[in-house]
Amino acid sequence: MHKILNHSLNLIPTLLLALLILVIPHLSDHELLHPTQGGKEFGFLWGIVGYVVIASIIMLIKQKWLSFKITLLDILLGAYVIMVCISYLLQPVDPLQMLIFGALVLFYLAVRFIHPKYYLYLMLAVILAGTIQAMFGNFQLYGFYPSHHGLFKMTGSFFNPGPYSGYLVSVLPIALGIYFIFKQKGSVFEKKNNSPFISLTNFPWALCIQYFALIAIVAIFLVLPASQSRASWLAVIVSGAYLSWKFRHQLKRSLPNSITLLFKDTVQKRIVISGGILLIVAGACTLYKFKQNSADGRLLIWKVSEQMIKDEPFFGHGAGKFKAHYMNYQAYYFRENTNANEAMLAGNTSYAFNEIIKLGVEHGIVGVLLSLSILGIMLFASNSPTSLRRYSDVPFEVEVSQTNHIVLLARGGIIGILVFGLFSYPSAILPIKMNFVLFAGIIASIYSKRNKKDKHKEPLHIFQGILKRYSMSYPSSSSCSVRKLPIFLSLTLLSILVLSYPAVKTINTHYLANHYWKDASDIYRIQAYQECLEDFELAYPQLKHNGDFLIQYGKALNMAGKHKKAIEMLEQAKQNLNNSILYTTLGDSQKNLGIMHEAEQTYLQASQMLPSRFFPLYLLAKFYDESGQKEKALKMANQLMNKEVKVPSKAIEEIKEEMQKIINNNEGIEPEAYSARIPTSGSPPSLKNERRSGDKDT
Repeated sequence: MHKILNHSLNLIPTLLLALLILVIPHLSDHELLHPTQGGKEFGFLWGIVGYVVIASIIMLIKQKWLSFKITLLDILLGAYVIMVCISYLLQPVDPLQMLIFGALVLFYLAVRFIHPKYYLYLMLAVILAGTIQAMFGNFQLYGFYPSHHGLFKMTGSFFNPGPYSGYLVSVLPIALGIYFIFKQKGSVFEKKNNSPFISLTNFPWALCIQYFALIAIVAIFLVLPASQSRASWLAVIVSGAYLSWKFRHQLKRSLPNSITLLFKDTVQKRIVISGGILLIVAGACTLYKFKQNSADGRLLIWKVSEQMIKDEPFFGHGAGKFKAHYMNYQAYYFRENTNANEAMLAGNTSYAFNEIIKLGVEHGIVGVLLSLSILGIMLFASNSPTSLRRYSDVPFEVEVSQTNHIVLLARGGIIGILVFGLFSYPSAILPIKMNFVLFAGIIASIYSKRNKKDKHKEPLHIFQGILKRYSMSYPSSSSCSVRKLPIFLSLTLLSILVLSYPAVKTINTHYLANHYWKDASDIYRIQAYQECLEDFELAYPQLKHNGDFLIQYGKALNMAGKHKKAIEMLEQAKQNLNNSILYTTLGDSQKNLGIMHEAEQTYLQASQMLPSRFFPLYLLAKFYDESGQKEKALKMANQLMNKEVKVPSKAIEEIKEEMQKIINNNEGIEPEAYSARIPTSGSPPSLKNERRSGDKDT
């Protein structure tokens, strides 16, 4: 009975992590303004606090402290965490994002404390979560389940098909790898010793898992084409090719003899390889042409981001600051490069659509090199797996072949996320980040450098004297990973339990603030601008570093006629987010307060951010007309009348009607030579402060 209780206590943390992996991707809370994102984020925060509390209680009950050997990967990941934390401390950032980052760190540590024998359970939870999402997507395609976006028929439990397909890409390699493993005769996952638990790797469970993985693969393949996400298609091809190569011996046994014979003859092999290369090139061209404007738009973002990296090459602009600075750099780019085709592609951009470029912008060369080092170890470490120590309470041993296969699955998942991240924004999607952290933790646990010289330098042993002095008991064997709890560690666990209350209270405070934001936004939509300000004010203390919130709050203040406070909120928003909406609203408030020169510069900045848009230029033309600058008004009106239309709409027709009135009212006036382009001087790096502010160089 004691043995069963011991095994149960060991299994509970694993099951809790599996539950988080399984549940979080499907959460959506319509009490929040962004239900699919907010629901997942707050669910994850509450879940991590719950996990920490339960894990601490289990360790106190067992009076044992689980440790792990610190690897080079752990050290590099720790350095990355420190780098991000320093960046958070140096610049204002949304506290909710800081909480989520901290929760992901705890999630990684939780994975590291889990014994590798339980990683199969976590991988199965990943597959089950992905299968459920694939089912949601199929139901949405056939109209049985509502989409979360008005413009897209299929989004799963995400806000658009891009993140949805990215999440499925992080799951598919795991399902594919599990299928390959359990399909082979005599699975590498074998039960060695007697255990009070049913082994999932024995028949008929192994057969059930094989077909379960196959169902997941089929379900995901049914929805991925409908997502129209080229990044996800490419990620599937690359990660699938990686796993197919690693499991090529199993595949050979499954292929018909007629196919395997093609690779025995040298000439036939060369023909097949050449045909494969041609197919890859043709496929790449097809993917580019499939949505060429979208691809060209990403190229524009990367070109603009290049200048951002040049301005802060070593340490970057700071964590989360891409969206704070990008649009001002885009405005600068279009002042220097009047490319009509690129102007038509520009939009209000918050994502780099390439995680390496984003790292370069936010953390500079230091961040990129550190991240590439981490990825290099995760993907290419060739060390032998760590010798997994036997515990007195372990149900069965984990063989080297088992850990090798688990690592292959984790690497396949990481490759899928990385390829997707070259063209999208997985770092902004919580379930994808959870999977990435899970895979990293698994690799760090299984692969570590074996060095006999470091035998006595494992965690806790470097503090040997302190432990001997203050411990209730101390193990004699340095190879043991489960140790009796010293008194001060017991006090640490009790402190964690006590601190869990303020942690939950902080999360609840932020949740309530986001709920107020939702109420304020709903009232704003019915144009009750004065009434919505009360809810905005209630949400402000917790959301004062959230750029989206501040822009909407500033817009509401502007519409309510409180222009001075609107300017205050919008100027504050610039520290975390910049876009044309901010500048057009700011220009309106400045104009209403009679700050005419600043209003003109602000409208110009908005128009230069998005040269293809009509609305900023329309506001500028109205500004000139109302302020008596008739020549400039006539110039702007003529420019709008002759402007190429990107997307025809009724709003553009109404704008052109008003511009025609301005032209008619100012007939006979000869427009002076005037350009909306304000000249700048000096090299780009010397203007980095002006480009950030968006005021001085316009």
